Amino acid sequence: MSQSQQSDAENRLQSLQRLTETALGRWHQLSFRRRTSIVTAVLLSGLLLAFLTSGGRSLPDGVTAAPVEPRTLNMEVRAQGTLRAHRQMSVYPRVTGTVVDIAEAAAESNGRVARGETIVTLDDEDIRIEVEDAEASLWGAKAELASALGRYHRAIQQRDRAERLYREDLIPRDERDQERAHYEDMKAALETARSHVRQAEIRLEQARDKLEHTEVRSPIDGRILSLSAELGDRVAPGGQAPVFTVAAALDPMELRLEVNEADIGKIRSGQRIRFNVEAYRQADFHATVRRVLPGGYERRGVQVYEVRADADNPDHRLMPGMSVQARIQIEQTEPQPAIPLRALVFEPESDRLLESHEDTLRALRDEGRNIIWIQDRSGEIRPVGVGLGEQDDEYAALTETPWSEDDAEGIRVLFYE
Repeated sequence: MSQSQQSDAENRLQSLQRLTETALGRWHQLSFRRRTSIVTAVLLSGLLLAFLTSGGRSLPDGVTAAPVEPRTLNMEVRAQGTLRAHRQMSVYPRVTGTVVDIAEAAAESNGRVARGETIVTLDDEDIRIEVEDAEASLWGAKAELASALGRYHRAIQQRDRAERLYREDLIPRDERDQERAHYEDMKAALETARSHVRQAEIRLEQARDKLEHTEVRSPIDGRILSLSAELGDRVAPGGQAPVFTVAAALDPMELRLEVNEADIGKIRSGQRIRFNVEAYRQADFHATVRRVLPGGYERRGVQVYEVRADADNPDHRLMPGMSVQARIQIEQTEPQPAIPLRALVFEPESDRLLESHEDTLRALRDEGRNIIWIQDRSGEIRPVGVGLGEQDDEYAALTETPWSEDDAEGIRVLFYE
């Protein structure tokens, strides 16, 4: 740079500094209200300029525009069901009685119990009396058997003696026949006595069995899930509710789902399941299909089939009896152009925009097309008709569009946030 050019630059810089100082001095001389008015005017001018340059096509508040992009869809089957513990067993009493004791483990939440452990004890006073009566009856029957056995042996001796004397013509035939008849009577009496002993033994065995069952025991090692009986309750076999329910384990749980006939052919062992329960609505739990039961049944007029799955429950938040809303993952599609499901229900709130496309909307509805609203490359907002394919919880695949693949990059679909 020459010396003259450097001098000119310094002069221009000094002039600019003097102009800036003059402008700032005049700005500070203005009143606060006057300065506020100037700032507001500048801002409004900027907003107006932005609006004019956008052609009046900016998105309304609360509306989102998303590009049409290839997406992998998760194809799922929805089902409802309940949770159960594996090897869950309901235990009923074998005898009628009044509850007089409940084990401490049963009263605790998720109390652990061992196989054969007494959970509920019933009053046994009446049954002990039955046992004593049965024992006395057995002793009486055995005494009767001993007496009958002695009479039977004497009858054998008398019959044999009469046979010998009759052969020697020492007694008449009638006397011999009389001894024979007496022997048959004693033989029958012996069989009757033996029968009475067997009956008394059975009665005693039944009484002792009843006495043993006044203690209601756990059939397996596990946890007490529920306890219906309380002290003083009168319980009986075949009651409406079990005395208690026990399960071998709570992890994993068993998930039992009802799947409609139309979807059951898609279910296979090993498929993954996502499910929710009312107690933890925001949490996703996971399970794996174990088997599909072949026998169907009708539920509210629809044929359904039961699907059983193993559900992970490491922290024991899931409990037996919980209702489940489940989604069985069938497959994942290949990436394909898709739009959010919310775009299918979007409609602008602007009456002016709707009126300007009234003819287009009417034609699309008459054709039975799926209508979505888009913003194209130029920024124009307008309705178009599309064809839809497979859907998951969030997106629907596009099978037919009014734009070409080259124009797809400039298309954005609209939906409410």
